[in-house]
Amino acid sequence: MPPALNHSFAPADVTPEELMSERAVFNGVVLANVAYGPFSFAFFFSKYAPTYTHRKTGTVQWWACIYVAVMSILATVAIVTQNVFNQWCFINFRGYPGGPYAFNVDFYGTPLNVASFAAYTVMSWITDGLVIHRFFIIYDRKWVFLILPVLTWLGGVASGILLLVSVALSDSSFYARQSVNFGTAFWSISMGLNIILTCFIVGRLLYTRYHVKATMGHRYSVKYTSIASMLIESAALYSIWALVFLILYARGSRFQDILFPPLGQIQARKNTRI
Repeated sequence: MPPALNHSFAPADVTPEELMSERAVFNGVVLANVAYGPFSFAFFFSKYAPTYTHRKTGTVQWWACIYVAVMSILATVAIVTQNVFNQWCFINFRGYPGGPYAFNVDFYGTPLNVASFAAYTVMSWITDGLVIHRFFIIYDRKWVFLILPVLTWLGGVASGILLLVSVALSDSSFYARQSVNFGTAFWSISMGLNIILTCFIVGRLLYTRYHVKATMGHRYSVKYTSIASMLIESAALYSIWALVFLILYARGSRFQDILFPPLGQIQARKNTRI
């Protein structure tokens, strides 16, 4: 029988605040793996070519297949490199002065971790681009409607690049004031773009549903409600999660380390149903 657990087995010379920080980092990565699970299952155990087949012509929409494949590869690269860096923090370099959390802060800009960060950043750009594509299609492919969303998206790309550079080069990496400023701008733009465009898309769908119902009956209007519900459901989790994370990140709360690791996986998952 193993010996009974008691406080004498706890790490020596570690303050309660340091232990809380370590738990936050560890639990955040665990949640990221949980979020990756459904996404990877949906990709590897489903037949995407038949799923993304044009209803009228019967042709496969290969752009949709490529989108899901690219997102799956990036999500896998991100979670693998994230887990390896977490292993460094808690196992390989457990004895680093200050413990795993100090290692996480001091070596956040290591190439391995930056690779994970970069994968999540690119995933964010792609998923935001897909929301713009949906908006463009729903609003009759009128290019004038794209001006403001595309300019906003480019602002997100610019802030994302600046955040990546700051994470890679700053002494205190992700937690430096400069990184916090760039990160707040980056996720605020992404979240705002998703919320606003989703509202416009859902509004157009419900407007169309109203006219279809009035002219053709309830039977033909149901599909518009189901599509609107799917879009709201897919955007809501990411938007709420990102909002709470942004508040904690801007305030410098330790609990940001719980919400940040799963954020990229949640964003990747929200647009798997194209």
